[in-house]
Amino acid sequence: MVGLKSHRIRYRSGNRPVFITGIGVVGPKLVAPNSLNLRIKECWADYHLSETEEERDSVTQSLLSHLGTLKHISGHESEIGRKASDQMNSLRQKRDKRYRIAYEFSKKEQEIKMDFDTSDPADLPF
Repeated sequence: MVGLKSHRIRYRSGNRPVFITGIGVVGPKLVAPNSLNLRIKECWADYHLSETEEERDSVTQSLLSHLGTLKHISGHESEIGRKASDQMNSLRQKRDKRYRIAYEFSKKEQEIKMDFDTSDPADLPF
């Protein structure tokens, strides 16, 4: 018998998600894959362990990306989506505050440098 053969038919029941192209479907709701949740958890750990501002900025960027993906999958009106939105807003506010502080610090350094440079030319060694 030569021709098309069908694959085995599988039935799903209960609350287990059916994963279609990487996104779980449970009834009318969409569920993010566990790998995304694990990456978000790992990024939060890296964020809290970061020591320098550059490390914190890079981790913040990847964390915002993962949280945005989670929010997109689950929907912005779901509880998970609202929590992801709140976390993203908090991260953005903290990042903007760090940038403002760094900008003010560099501005003050420039003012101090300018004050030093405008001193009497007779004080210069050459």
